[in-house]
Amino acid sequence: MEPVIRTIGKNFLTLELTKDYARITELFGALMGDDGGETDRRWMDGLWVLATDGGRYEDRDFQLVTDSFGDRQAELVWSTAAGSIGLRSCWQADVENAVLTRRDVLSNIGDRPVTVRRVLPRLTFPCGEYEIYSQRCLWNNENQGRWVPLHAGSLNLTSSRGRASDGCAPYACLRERQTGRGVVVHVVPMGNWVIRFSARSLGNRQPWLVLEAGLADDDLRLVLEPGAELVLPEIILQPLPDGDPRAAAPGLHRHLRRRLPAPRPGDYPVIYNTWLDRFGELDEEHLRHQALAAREAGCEVFVVDAGWYGRDDDGSWFTRMGDWREKQTGAFNGHMREFADEVRAMGMDFGLWVEPERFGAGSPVVREHPEWFLPTARGYLRMDLSQTAARDFRYRELWELIERYQLRYVKMDCNVELGYDPSGHELYDYFRHWYGLLDRLRAACPNTVIEDCASGGMRADLSSLMHYDLYFPSDTANPVDLLRIREGGFLRLPPGRTLNWAVLKSVGNLPS
Repeated sequence: MEPVIRTIGKNFLTLELTKDYARITELFGALMGDDGGETDRRWMDGLWVLATDGGRYEDRDFQLVTDSFGDRQAELVWSTAAGSIGLRSCWQADVENAVLTRRDVLSNIGDRPVTVRRVLPRLTFPCGEYEIYSQRCLWNNENQGRWVPLHAGSLNLTSSRGRASDGCAPYACLRERQTGRGVVVHVVPMGNWVIRFSARSLGNRQPWLVLEAGLADDDLRLVLEPGAELVLPEIILQPLPDGDPRAAAPGLHRHLRRRLPAPRPGDYPVIYNTWLDRFGELDEEHLRHQALAAREAGCEVFVVDAGWYGRDDDGSWFTRMGDWREKQTGAFNGHMREFADEVRAMGMDFGLWVEPERFGAGSPVVREHPEWFLPTARGYLRMDLSQTAARDFRYRELWELIERYQLRYVKMDCNVELGYDPSGHELYDYFRHWYGLLDRLRAACPNTVIEDCASGGMRADLSSLMHYDLYFPSDTANPVDLLRIREGGFLRLPPGRTLNWAVLKSVGNLPS
């Protein structure tokens, strides 16, 4: 079969196809790969790299089965030479917003289980001198970007413990230093993720740049049964106008507005949150004064933060994780529903903070069903959501909280890492079930706004935005720091779904 050239989206993507291989020759109108005639470049070329218990596959190890092209989309299907593994790659061009999406699916089309140890979509860029922009995300110091040259070796951006933007963001830019031409890459995570840039060369030639991105592979050993499929994390690509990440952001924002869930009825409310007043120390009379002041300030929902739960005793909010029964001594002394009714009588709605993914060893449900739990970081536990009974319990308890207190707003936090995944799935299954649970809860409670928080912005990623209503940018309330944090966040996240947290203080009577 002679090579065939196919293009989608006004030169967004151009591929060269034969029965033995598929190679990207242009991306957003820029040349890709190499035309130097080298013959043994399997370790850098092709659209995939796959490693299983049966071997390693890339480039010409796959045979093209079918391909389908339209003006703005393409679908290509491959199989390994032995016919045991199938791969499907679907590309979609959003021409108006200069966004190209890639969705890949791995399938076991053989008759024996396959253990997947690495499966990453790949792009190969021509020889050149490249630099990489990435964002470091630390607590109260999220989304801080910097360009660094890729002089040699690899640059590995990854998550490992279940908080997708803890340490670094699932987002990066690359540009060729001489021409300024570049590409933006986003991973829409499902579990732990990786973006890997590698400088690879042959002989004394200037290195090519190889980009691999998707499901993390440090501890991956996912067993794929015959007939089963693995839907890989979506990859979003954008051109980098003038080599500037800021120039790419508006197109991403417009693209995401088409895809994100519609806002809740009545749009997003102005909320008051109790946390930064006295943190976890809740006093009902003091909260009543806060609620009156919040109403006067124009707030629409009064949200009680950590400290209201843990029936067994009045221990600190941090030690009572997983016991989401109302305190009987301290806080509202078992009368929070009455307080919620007072808040509603003031003309506001009521909301609560909850951390539903972390459990202390003394939680009632842990004592009753220890088989539902797995160890995680800092001595806490997480629920094994692959178990239907555990998943149903988690859903039912959250639904009952919303119903019992008629919650208009739920601030969902995640203050500890989920830790190592002993299943070998890099938390892929955990998040698949967790997001399914959230979707079920949002459908059952259409008037309740659910906020995504993880020690501030440690889970501010595109997957979360598909399942929560809003994301929280940072725990800091310093207005200057927040401007800096939000500026970096807007390079990869849309502004319409981020919260603004303002801390107001009276300065007394000002002179007229």
